[in-house]
Amino acid sequence: MRHILWIIFFCSVFFSNSAFASSGVYFKETFFPLKVYFLKGEHPGPTIMLQGGIQGDELTGVICAQILSKAKVKKGSLIIVPRANWPSLFLFKRQVHVDLNRRFDKNYREYYEDSLAQAIFYLVGLSDGLIHLHEGSGFYSKYYIDVLRNPKRYGQSIIIDEPVYEHIYLASVAKTVLSDVNPQVTPSKYSFSLFNMNTFSPTTLYPEQKKSLTYNVLKNYIKPAFAIEVSKNIKDLSWKAKYMLMLIKRLCAEMGVEFEFPWNKEIEKDIKNWFKQRIDFQIYRVNNFVFKVHLSYPKSVEVGVKVGDIDIDLKNKEFVLFPGQRTNIAFILDGKNVLQKKIGQSKYYSSCIGYPLLIYSLDGKVKCAFPGETIKAFEGQTLIVYGLWPNKREVINVKGYIKFNSLTNTGQDIDSPIYLTKNVFMSKYIKVLNDNAWQFDIIRETKNTYPYKWRVLVSKAKLEHIVLINRKNSQYFLLKNKIKQGEYKIKIYPKKYFCLFLDKYPLPYYSGDILKLEEGLHRITVRNALNFDLVKKEDIYVSP
Repeated sequence: MRHILWIIFFCSVFFSNSAFASSGVYFKETFFPLKVYFLKGEHPGPTIMLQGGIQGDELTGVICAQILSKAKVKKGSLIIVPRANWPSLFLFKRQVHVDLNRRFDKNYREYYEDSLAQAIFYLVGLSDGLIHLHEGSGFYSKYYIDVLRNPKRYGQSIIIDEPVYEHIYLASVAKTVLSDVNPQVTPSKYSFSLFNMNTFSPTTLYPEQKKSLTYNVLKNYIKPAFAIEVSKNIKDLSWKAKYMLMLIKRLCAEMGVEFEFPWNKEIEKDIKNWFKQRIDFQIYRVNNFVFKVHLSYPKSVEVGVKVGDIDIDLKNKEFVLFPGQRTNIAFILDGKNVLQKKIGQSKYYSSCIGYPLLIYSLDGKVKCAFPGETIKAFEGQTLIVYGLWPNKREVINVKGYIKFNSLTNTGQDIDSPIYLTKNVFMSKYIKVLNDNAWQFDIIRETKNTYPYKWRVLVSKAKLEHIVLINRKNSQYFLLKNKIKQGEYKIKIYPKKYFCLFLDKYPLPYYSGDILKLEEGLHRITVRNALNFDLVKKEDIYVSP
């Protein structure tokens, strides 16, 4: 470890020496859940964060991070995020609304990607270094060789933003790793190169990199950050995963984290058959118009559900079928349709009321509303309008909503997933009531019909209180009080919209979870579970 990074000498050692692995989910009630694994090593050391899937058309990093979630860590700790941008991976597109890897230069507050960016940056803040996993086109070369090998290609490289920054020796570490791994790469034409973007220079050829995660980790946290890019032009996923894992292991070792990952012939075979994983499912009816899918599938993958034209993840969510409607249900594994089934709804279901019902969902929970009714929602929820029961063929306009990637506005907003922030609406169509609430209208605009209207009131979720309950279930403690060490059940009111963090532990606690408190002073942080906004920080003293 000749080229050691000075920063690792200040690594966190706040965990006990016993090794363990655990996982948790940020934004678990939304359509963009962020699953995080925490692997604590047998011996103390730095914490390194590994992340894949920030851009949905880059699969190798997802596979490697998922494999590493099963690693045995001997020294230090790993924070692993396999699928940083699940909606993007679901569509196998680089981005949904905006490129998530261009949202780290400031605190944006517009799209769901911005909430993810806040959470990801928070996780890096708990780490001592970052390894970001990507796929790029072609093969990087410092000089132009041909159309696939030139300075504008990213594939088969370790990317750094500066050779040396604040005594962090990125270039020398990367060169040491490359000198060890490249002799093992076969064929040798696929060897990896060092790609220095010189992002801090005013003459950099890559100014867009100033918005990226690695650059801002280096600049704002002063922590080492590397990106590994395998080539999209190499089609063998298992080959790319094998060598990406080798680079990850060597980079981690240079930064003071040692582990063994479970690579074997079975894993190699599993990767080659990544899109042939067995999925078992059943569809059941909740009521006249609401259905749900139950799935079982291998733990090594993540599966989403797409119903008709709704191109967001509906796994574990409800969906709607109207009378006489037949639609496809597709099962999506990291952007590929691996299974499809067509189901239909009996056309004999009819409305038994005098007015049509607006059928909609908030974060996957289907609801209905009479004309003139006010729909209550929270900022950060996802709204989908399905139509008016019993007629799917209606024009329903969410007034002021600006559709993404659309040059025309037809007024038809049925089946459009709408992330509820003020910035996705034209300002003249929303009414701001106060700092915590605003509203907009939904209007029926079907030709030659009565223009029924619904109002949507959007509020910021308000934390009422948090209670800790001891194991005897006999005493309750507010966080502001001194309490004794031990295990406590958390009760958060309202429970679905807030999560709690303890000190520098990277996984969130939700209402109903068990919190283990040891003697000493602890920092409790409460965040909005829909958009990751900071709600409060509080220190509590735990007595023996």
